[in-house]
Amino acid sequence: MKSEKAKSFIDNDAIQMNNGDRMIDASTACTAVELAEQEAEERMRAKAIGAFDDMWFENGEDGEFEPDYEYHRRNFIRKLNKEDEVQEA
Repeated sequence: MKSEKAKSFIDNDAIQMNNGDRMIDASTACTAVELAEQEAEERMRAKAIGAFDDMWFENGEDGEFEPDYEYHRRNFIRKLNKEDEVQEA
């Protein structure tokens, strides 16, 4: 499981059965799914920002990024976050 938060939540809430199996209730499963989705969104957001950063080239003269880099990066992140708000509504 990629989501450590979800795995930990399940591990803390699982009931050990007599036959050795572990069982969780539906609310635990739903919460674990939500935690896993949140972590997946965080990973994808980080990948998207990384991809954005990779598209910018350093200015050969002083090793700095192009002048508008910070503005466009903030705008890109703002749009990523705004898209999440629209999807949740």
